[in-house]
Amino acid sequence: MIVNNGQNQITLPDVVRAGDSITAKWANSMRTAIQALRDRKPRAEIQTKIARIAAPFTPTVKLNGAQWQISASRGLVIEKVSTADETVDALLYWTPSNALTGGLPTYFNINSGQSLFVKVTETNSGTVRVIASVVFEVAASSTISTAYIPGNPSALQDGVYYYEIAAFTVVDTKPVIERWAAASHIYHEVTTTGWWGTCSFLFTPAGGGGSPSNFCLLYTSDAADE
Repeated sequence: MIVNNGQNQITLPDVVRAGDSITAKWANSMRTAIQALRDRKPRAEIQTKIARIAAPFTPTVKLNGAQWQISASRGLVIEKVSTADETVDALLYWTPSNALTGGLPTYFNINSGQSLFVKVTETNSGTVRVIASVVFEVAASSTISTAYIPGNPSALQDGVYYYEIAAFTVVDTKPVIERWAAASHIYHEVTTTGWWGTCSFLFTPAGGGGSPSNFCLLYTSDAADE
């Protein structure tokens, strides 16, 4: 008698009834069946694996010798560019140009009281222009942004905007990370009216749940007060 077990076919020995003699052939067939059960392979099944993707700008800290280092996962800086008459707009997508080193996340030295920022540099026309203008940078947690100034050539000024991903401190020799823009893409938009500039960005909750939070910062130049 042949039965299927997983992907194996196993031949079972004949049934022995009371009074029947046990032969060498029957004993060997029993041994063969037991060995086939031992060596059986499970039925092949199709398994679906869901890849885990880190939330954007998720920080990671490690200790390299005596120096703390920080990195962050891939995230986007999304810039909205509008024409002067606001009849046309477009979205540009940027990732920090120094996010990877040799295909692996770049780790930056960081000390207590510093933060990991996404630094966005704009020309004095109010656009990002090139990918090298978007980088990760470690600086003092108190670092503030500078608005760009368009208009009179004598007052032109590039804009430098710091989006704080995570603030870093050490408490009792243990690292502590206070997350800010972590787990969200950065929506960067700058518009101007005369000497005034605003920079707005939207933080969306990780995983898409909950409601997004919108922040708007107002910048003015010294020239505006003169």
